[in-house]
Amino acid sequence: MRRRAATVFRAFPRKRSPLRASLLRAAMVIVPACILAVVAACAGPDMTGPLASRVRAWEGGASFTGSTAALRQESSEITKMEARQDFAGMKSLCVVLGDDARQAEGYLPAPDATMTQLLNSAYEAYYSAGEECYKAVAGRANQSELAAMNTFIGQATSDLSEGVSRASTLAGEHGKS
Repeated sequence: MRRRAATVFRAFPRKRSPLRASLLRAAMVIVPACILAVVAACAGPDMTGPLASRVRAWEGGASFTGSTAALRQESSEITKMEARQDFAGMKSLCVVLGDDARQAEGYLPAPDATMTQLLNSAYEAYYSAGEECYKAVAGRANQSELAAMNTFIGQATSDLSEGVSRASTLAGEHGKS
């Protein structure tokens, strides 16, 4: 019985449609090209050489100065709004803080493991602060969630300051790797 089935399949080979064959050929060319492009982008010339050069290149590519300033400004403004009890105004800024933290986190890892750890911790804390902030002001001003938000903002501010300090130190090390 098996022999007969095998014979039937050999006698009637499956035909490929011209469109399917064209798509298969195109995929065989496009997929490897995309993989090469991604690999080349990840290991570009800006991520080789001395550590100081890599850190400076990473800072520029990650818009590090701008994102750092935005996170600091947003968390500061949220704290001021909380003191004024402007909970309606805080709501949208809470979302912006969380979004900016996630966007900044997308540029990790940094060229240095310690810097990456500090910044990751800061970005996670800013994101958590944004979540707690939003939960606290979405309905009524929940004091425990506002306290958690402030704790996360404090942790994030501290970790970010250490990460920025580390980046400045590393970027100033000329020629060391």
